[in-house]
Amino acid sequence: MDEFDINKLSLRMQNTGGSNYLSRMPLYECLRRTLQEMITDGEIPDGCRLPADKNFATSLGINHRTLGKALNELRQCGLLIRHRAKGTFVNSPKNGEIGSFGNKEKLVSVIFDDTTQGTFHTDLFVAIHNKLVANNLEVLFMSSAGRPDTQFATIRSILLKPNCCGCIVWSIMSETQVRELMQIKPKNFPLIILDKAYSGIAYDSVRYDAFDAAQKIGTYYVNRGYQKLAFVVAKNKEENVKLRIAGVRSALPSPQELEVISFDKGDTVDLDKYEGIPVVTANLEALNWLYQIRQNAKSQSGNSIQVATFATRNDLLPPLPVMEVIFSSEEVGYKSVELLVARLHGDQSDYQKHLIKGTIHESIISTALVHNN
Repeated sequence: MDEFDINKLSLRMQNTGGSNYLSRMPLYECLRRTLQEMITDGEIPDGCRLPADKNFATSLGINHRTLGKALNELRQCGLLIRHRAKGTFVNSPKNGEIGSFGNKEKLVSVIFDDTTQGTFHTDLFVAIHNKLVANNLEVLFMSSAGRPDTQFATIRSILLKPNCCGCIVWSIMSETQVRELMQIKPKNFPLIILDKAYSGIAYDSVRYDAFDAAQKIGTYYVNRGYQKLAFVVAKNKEENVKLRIAGVRSALPSPQELEVISFDKGDTVDLDKYEGIPVVTANLEALNWLYQIRQNAKSQSGNSIQVATFATRNDLLPPLPVMEVIFSSEEVGYKSVELLVARLHGDQSDYQKHLIKGTIHESIISTALVHNN
């Protein structure tokens, strides 16, 4: 039988909690969320026995009633099973559906693509959490651990046997998967999809207006006399940022004046070739790659390359001048809850698409390195 690692849990709570996070929600909820993530992500294996409640609470330095409330909610949603005289054991999702705690008529599933140490500090999470609470709704948070199939299976299970009143998801699913979900979705069950655009499918969505943001970047440089731009994106991810590529191209005198640079980790590029040509990075992954190339370059010409990217206020950029189009993830969070609440209150109008505009910020220099999810 796998041993429960109390030190790993304690460290995880310290790293993902922090005073700012705990000031926004009760300690028991922080504990419950952390345990839930570790179970659903497989960090705490199925069948693992938890320490006796008294020892567990003492080891964490918390009140036994705080521990009890967190464990009770995890038992109610099926992630823990208590056997009399034997103890409490983990029941991972692969061995049973994730249920819900509390009143499912007030419970909203919030599903992110992945989680990091800073997830619960982000403007997006805080906005969704606070807006739901303001509407007398509760949050059941889940991470897809970066796996589209996991996200699809989770939502499919919810739609076939709802354990909540609605769902907000930061999607990493394919078009085929979303199409299937919309076919089985109950008519009055709100499903709000964030971030991705799926052509030919009607669904409620809130996402960044990537085309508009990219067009603003292209227009910015064209107005300053540039006729050619470069666009950096990781290989095999061009489809994910096609609206950004199209937006930049739409602002140029000719679409052929945009050179798309696709890279694999470990690839290099001659920066001398792009002196005098502004470079647009698809995301922070591409920006970080370009920064590493710049750091390793022997030539000093790379220092004069103008760089632009897409970001939110929570993103940490490498220490070089970057022009950003900053999106408000807080606005995405608020708008997604507003749409969900409207559906819960009987709004049966056509599916809605809300596009959040970005704002250009010039000459921003960060002193921190990039940390991607």
